[in-house]
Amino acid sequence: MTISGLCSRDMHPEGYETLSRDSLFRIVERVLAAFYQDRPLPSKPASSLIPEKQSRNLEIVQRFLAGERAADLAQAFGISVRRVNRLVRRCEGRK
Repeated sequence: MTISGLCSRDMHPEGYETLSRDSLFRIVERVLAAFYQDRPLPSKPASSLIPEKQSRNLEIVQRFLAGERAADLAQAFGISVRRVNRLVRRCEGRK
């Protein structure tokens, strides 16, 4: 094999050089740092729950723990029994 054959096979067309996976990560890291460099971090994470739903969910859990049936609560709030049970389990897991 000739030297010219080696070079032509190993060279990439202009603009199509190989990149390591780390270089993409570094680029994204730099872009994010530039966008958010002057923005302070929040004191607590943002909640995806809307405040009305948070209070509704708390009321559901409190009423369940007070002895109301999950089926009755589901009907009263227009949600499924499964959702009521999930809310109760999630609340119990936090304690």
